[in-house]
Amino acid sequence: MQVIQFSIFEPLLINLIPSVISKDTLLTFSNSPYYASGNVIIDTNTALQVEEGVEIYMPTDASLVVHGKLQINGTEQNPVIIKPYEFAPNWGAICFVNASDSSVLSNVIIKGATRGIDFSRDKAAISAFHSRLSITHVRIENCQAPVYIQYGKVAIKDCHLESEAAG
Repeated sequence: MQVIQFSIFEPLLINLIPSVISKDTLLTFSNSPYYASGNVIIDTNTALQVEEGVEIYMPTDASLVVHGKLQINGTEQNPVIIKPYEFAPNWGAICFVNASDSSVLSNVIIKGATRGIDFSRDKAAISAFHSRLSITHVRIENCQAPVYIQYGKVAIKDCHLESEAAG
């Protein structure tokens, strides 16, 4: 007599970030963590807001591309963390490209970022091209280059920026 064994799997509920954000969106701590399945594009005149304590997991080489507004509101006690998937070596970058509004990154930890989709423009963990942003109390770890700005206005205050390369 042959015995057949079955495994029973429990469903795993995960919160996926849409690949295109075309309406104002809020990522809440109560629904954290969030996972991207690839590049995430924030459309022009659209805002993505991220509450304190949220964790965002990014796949290898995927980037957050901001054409609208990104508002990350971590706190010292509950920073927002953006890092690669558990078994991914790294992820892309946060790329502000002709952003239609000013963005704020406050109390954020960025781990394992590399560069964005267009290397001529997106050369660092945080890259801005013709965009305005404020970066305050941001910690960038284990990255190729922390910040690259081209033709924009950026305020950087009280940050810890680490790089694996010199230059």
